[in-house]
Amino acid sequence: QSDLAAHELRVHTIANLANELDGLNYVNSDPVQDRYAAIYENWQQLVTLSQERQAALDAAEAAQQRLDELCLQYGKEAPPFSNYLDVTKEKLTETYIADTPADVAELRAALAEVTAEMPAHQQEFDSLNEIQQQIGDNVNPYSPHIFATLSAQWAELQTLVASRGEQLDAEAANQDGREALRVSFAEQANAA
Repeated sequence: QSDLAAHELRVHTIANLANELDGLNYVNSDPVQDRYAAIYENWQQLVTLSQERQAALDAAEAAQQRLDELCLQYGKEAPPFSNYLDVTKEKLTETYIADTPADVAELRAALAEVTAEMPAHQQEFDSLNEIQQQIGDNVNPYSPHIFATLSAQWAELQTLVASRGEQLDAEAANQDGREALRVSFAEQANAA
Protein backbone atom coordinates (compact mmCIF):
# COMPACT_ATOMS: atom_id res chain seq x y z
CA GLN A 1 0.00 0.00 0.00
CA SER A 2 2.78 2.44 0.82
CA ASP A 3 4.48 1.63 -2.52
CA LEU A 4 1.24 2.43 -4.33
CA ALA A 5 0.95 5.75 -2.53
CA ALA A 6 4.52 6.66 -3.52
CA HIS A 7 3.88 5.74 -7.15
CA GLU A 8 0.57 7.58 -7.15
CA LEU A 9 2.43 10.74 -6.18
CA ARG A 10 4.73 10.21 -9.18
CA VAL A 11 1.77 9.73 -11.54
CA HIS A 12 0.27 13.00 -10.29
CA THR A 13 3.62 14.71 -10.82
CA ILE A 14 3.66 13.46 -14.42
CA ALA A 15 0.09 14.76 -14.84
CA ASN A 16 1.09 18.18 -13.52
CA LEU A 17 4.10 18.31 -15.85
CA ALA A 18 1.97 17.30 -18.84
CA ASN A 19 -0.63 19.95 -18.01
CA GLU A 20 2.10 22.55 -17.52
CA LEU A 21 3.59 21.75 -20.95
CA ASP A 22 0.12 21.96 -22.47
CA GLY A 23 -0.46 25.29 -20.73
CA LEU A 24 2.80 26.62 -22.13
CA ASN A 25 1.66 25.59 -25.63
CA TYR A 26 4.56 23.20 -26.07
CA VAL A 27 4.80 22.02 -29.68
CA ASN A 28 4.90 18.29 -28.81
CA SER A 29 2.28 18.45 -26.07
CA ASP A 30 -0.06 16.00 -27.89
CA PRO A 31 2.42 13.08 -27.75
CA VAL A 32 3.14 13.99 -24.12
CA GLN A 33 -0.60 13.93 -23.33
CA ASP A 34 -0.97 10.60 -25.15
CA ARG A 35 1.93 9.16 -23.17
CA TYR A 36 0.43 10.45 -19.93
CA ALA A 37 -2.95 8.92 -20.85
CA ALA A 38 -1.25 5.52 -21.36
CA ILE A 39 0.59 5.85 -18.03
CA TYR A 40 -2.63 6.83 -16.27
CA GLU A 41 -4.56 3.93 -17.81
CA ASN A 42 -1.85 1.45 -16.74
CA TRP A 43 -1.86 3.03 -13.30
CA GLN A 44 -5.62 2.60 -12.97
CA GLN A 45 -5.32 -1.07 -13.97
CA LEU A 46 -2.58 -1.56 -11.39
CA VAL A 47 -4.70 0.07 -8.67
CA THR A 48 -7.70 -2.08 -9.61
CA LEU A 49 -5.63 -5.27 -9.57
CA SER A 50 -4.10 -4.28 -6.25
CA GLN A 51 -7.54 -3.68 -4.72
CA GLU A 52 -8.82 -7.02 -6.05
CA ARG A 53 -5.77 -8.79 -4.65
CA GLN A 54 -6.25 -7.15 -1.27
CA ALA A 55 -9.93 -8.13 -1.24
CA ALA A 56 -9.01 -11.74 -2.12
CA LEU A 57 -6.38 -11.79 0.65
CA ASP A 58 -8.88 -10.41 3.15
CA ALA A 59 -11.46 -13.02 2.13
CA ALA A 60 -8.90 -15.84 2.37
CA GLU A 61 -7.80 -14.61 5.79
CA ALA A 62 -11.42 -14.45 6.99
CA ALA A 63 -12.09 -17.96 5.66
CA GLN A 64 -8.98 -19.31 7.36
CA GLN A 65 -9.90 -17.58 10.61
CA ARG A 66 -13.42 -19.09 10.43
CA LEU A 67 -11.92 -22.52 9.77
CA ASP A 68 -9.60 -22.11 12.73
CA GLU A 69 -12.53 -21.11 14.96
CA LEU A 70 -14.49 -24.17 13.82
CA CYS A 71 -11.52 -26.47 14.46
CA LEU A 72 -11.11 -24.98 17.93
CA GLN A 73 -14.82 -25.36 18.68
CA TYR A 74 -14.69 -28.99 17.53
CA GLY A 75 -11.58 -29.48 19.65
CA LYS A 76 -13.49 -28.24 22.70
CA GLU A 77 -16.69 -30.22 22.09
CA ALA A 78 -15.33 -33.56 20.90
CA PRO A 79 -13.41 -34.73 24.02
CA PRO A 80 -16.37 -34.61 26.46
CA PHE A 81 -18.57 -36.35 23.90
CA SER A 82 -15.92 -39.01 23.29
CA ASN A 83 -15.57 -39.49 27.04
CA TYR A 84 -19.35 -39.87 27.37
CA LEU A 85 -19.33 -42.50 24.62
CA ASP A 86 -16.53 -44.46 26.30
CA VAL A 87 -18.05 -44.34 29.79
CA THR A 88 -21.54 -45.22 28.60
CA LYS A 89 -20.28 -48.04 26.41
CA GLU A 90 -18.44 -49.43 29.42
CA LYS A 91 -21.64 -49.27 31.49
CA LEU A 92 -23.68 -51.01 28.80
CA THR A 93 -21.17 -53.78 28.14
CA GLU A 94 -20.44 -54.41 31.81
CA THR A 95 -21.45 -57.88 32.95
CA TYR A 96 -24.31 -57.70 35.38
CA ILE A 97 -25.51 -60.06 38.09
CA ALA A 98 -29.20 -60.10 38.91
CA ASP A 99 -30.46 -62.41 41.65
CA THR A 100 -33.83 -60.79 42.25
CA PRO A 101 -36.41 -58.72 40.40
CA ALA A 102 -35.15 -55.73 42.43
CA ASP A 103 -31.72 -56.18 40.86
CA VAL A 104 -33.31 -56.12 37.42
CA ALA A 105 -35.28 -53.01 38.41
CA GLU A 106 -32.01 -51.28 39.39
CA LEU A 107 -30.45 -52.24 36.06
CA ARG A 108 -33.52 -50.97 34.20
CA ALA A 109 -33.34 -47.69 36.13
CA ALA A 110 -29.69 -47.30 35.10
CA LEU A 111 -30.64 -48.03 31.48
CA ALA A 112 -33.51 -45.55 31.68
CA GLU A 113 -31.05 -42.91 32.91
CA VAL A 114 -28.78 -43.58 29.92
CA THR A 115 -31.78 -43.50 27.59
CA ALA A 116 -32.97 -40.20 29.11
CA GLU A 117 -29.53 -38.63 28.46
CA MET A 118 -29.49 -39.72 24.81
CA PRO A 119 -31.45 -36.75 23.33
CA ALA A 120 -29.05 -34.21 24.87
CA HIS A 121 -26.09 -36.17 23.56
CA GLN A 122 -27.81 -36.49 20.17
CA GLN A 123 -27.72 -32.69 20.04
CA GLU A 124 -24.00 -32.75 20.85
CA PHE A 125 -23.47 -35.31 18.10
CA ASP A 126 -25.47 -33.21 15.62
CA SER A 127 -23.46 -30.12 16.58
CA LEU A 128 -20.18 -31.98 16.01
CA ASN A 129 -21.51 -33.29 12.70
CA GLU A 130 -22.41 -29.77 11.56
CA ILE A 131 -19.00 -28.44 12.57
CA GLN A 132 -17.25 -31.32 10.81
CA GLN A 133 -19.22 -30.69 7.62
CA GLN A 134 -18.07 -27.07 7.68
CA ILE A 135 -14.46 -28.11 8.36
CA GLY A 136 -14.58 -30.62 5.53
CA ASP A 137 -11.42 -32.56 4.74
CA ASN A 138 -9.14 -30.04 6.45
CA VAL A 139 -6.89 -31.37 9.19
CA ASN A 140 -7.98 -30.32 12.67
CA PRO A 141 -4.87 -29.46 14.71
CA TYR A 142 -6.91 -29.02 17.91
CA SER A 143 -8.47 -32.46 18.21
CA PRO A 144 -7.31 -36.05 17.91
CA HIS A 145 -10.96 -37.16 17.70
CA ILE A 146 -11.91 -38.09 14.16
CA PHE A 147 -15.60 -37.58 13.47
CA ALA A 148 -15.97 -40.86 11.58
CA THR A 149 -14.81 -42.70 14.72
CA LEU A 150 -17.18 -40.73 16.94
CA SER A 151 -20.01 -41.42 14.51
CA ALA A 152 -19.32 -45.17 14.56
CA GLN A 153 -19.14 -45.14 18.38
CA TRP A 154 -22.44 -43.23 18.56
CA ALA A 155 -24.16 -45.78 16.31
CA GLU A 156 -22.67 -48.61 18.37
CA LEU A 157 -23.93 -46.98 21.58
CA GLN A 158 -27.47 -46.80 20.23
CA THR A 159 -27.28 -50.48 19.31
CA LEU A 160 -25.94 -51.31 22.79
CA VAL A 161 -28.85 -49.46 24.46
CA ALA A 162 -31.37 -51.51 22.48
CA SER A 163 -29.45 -54.72 23.14
CA ARG A 164 -29.20 -54.04 26.89
CA GLY A 165 -32.96 -53.41 26.97
CA GLU A 166 -33.59 -56.80 25.33
CA GLN A 167 -31.18 -58.48 27.75
CA LEU A 168 -32.95 -56.92 30.73
CA ASP A 169 -36.34 -57.97 29.38
CA ALA A 170 -35.09 -61.57 29.15
CA GLU A 171 -33.53 -61.34 32.61
CA ALA A 172 -36.76 -59.88 34.05
CA ALA A 173 -38.72 -62.81 32.63
CA ASN A 174 -36.12 -65.17 34.09
CA GLN A 175 -36.27 -63.48 37.51
CA ASP A 176 -40.09 -63.44 37.45
CA GLY A 177 -40.00 -67.21 36.84
CA ARG A 178 -37.51 -67.67 39.69
CA GLU A 179 -39.60 -65.48 42.00
CA ALA A 180 -42.73 -67.46 41.18
CA LEU A 181 -40.83 -70.68 41.87
CA ARG A 182 -39.49 -69.26 45.17
CA VAL A 183 -42.97 -68.17 46.29
CA SER A 184 -44.41 -71.54 45.32
CA PHE A 185 -41.64 -73.36 47.19
CA ALA A 186 -42.15 -71.12 50.25
CA GLU A 187 -45.91 -71.77 50.22
CA GLN A 188 -45.33 -75.52 50.01
CA ALA A 189 -42.73 -75.37 52.79
CA ASN A 190 -45.07 -73.36 55.03
CA ALA A 191 -47.95 -75.75 54.31
CA ALA A 192 -45.94 -78.79 55.37
